[in-house]
Amino acid sequence: MRRANSVAFDIRENGRKVKNEKGEEIVQPGTCKSVKAIGWFIEEYGIAQVSMNLTNINITPLHIAFDECVKSAYNRGMRVTGSELVGFGSFEIAY
Repeated sequence: MRRANSVAFDIRENGRKVKNEKGEEIVQPGTCKSVKAIGWFIEEYGIAQVSMNLTNINITPLHIAFDECVKSAYNRGMRVTGSELVGFGSFEIAY
């Protein structure tokens, strides 16, 4: 789960909290704007998963978010073995 979360923190807009050279906690932004992500381990399948919500696909399209996930996993010594598109979310209605 930690490793999947590390990938999620690499790509999500909010990034991660790190300490700078002075020991102060700062936020290091992720590589994808308008992306929320979290990682977890699915015991029944024996795999870790990164789940992403793309809040504006005009800013970060699906293929860019996927490629960033693949790149982050590779840089951490892992590989992406599959993907799943769960759904297209919200619709705004003007009246």
